[in-house]
Amino acid sequence: ISIFSFSTKCTYWDKTNNRWGSEGCQVGLQSQPWQTQCLCNHLTFFGSSFFVMPNQVDLSQTAALFATVSKNPVVVALLSVFFGLYLITLVWAWNADKKAQ
Repeated sequence: ISIFSFSTKCTYWDKTNNRWGSEGCQVGLQSQPWQTQCLCNHLTFFGSSFFVMPNQVDLSQTAALFATVSKNPVVVALLSVFFGLYLITLVWAWNADKKAQ
């Protein structure tokens, strides 16, 4: 199973306001991560704004990656520090809550 996502937006140059606008434009259904289809109801200078896609997530490899965590002592130490800070914060909040009652 793979998850692939992208976000894009159609814009045009608004000469009156000297800015990019999107009124009257929408992204077409034929848009792809490498190509944007803009459907606009006017003619002017057009552009496309896009979100840089994150790395592709392959859920089938997740268990295999978690199995290798113990082979890297730096990762184990970092996870231990984060978990310890979480526990300290949890105990502090629990004590503060008891004192407030």
